[in-house]
Amino acid sequence: MSEIADPDKPKRWTPAPDNGQAGTVLLPDGGWAYRYKGSDELIHMKKPQYPDDSAESPAE
Repeated sequence: MSEIADPDKPKRWTPAPDNGQAGTVLLPDGGWAYRYKGSDELIHMKKPQYPDDSAESPAE
């Protein structure tokens, strides 16, 4: 099966689930965080918003 990218849709990326690895991770609650290599500390991040995220956008 081939997939053709729609240039009008924003590209999405989701980090890998958090298993103690370094880099951007997906937390169990759906939030994003960053972990430096060799560290256990998580730096919480704001998730990007996409124009078609109607579930998280306020109603107009």
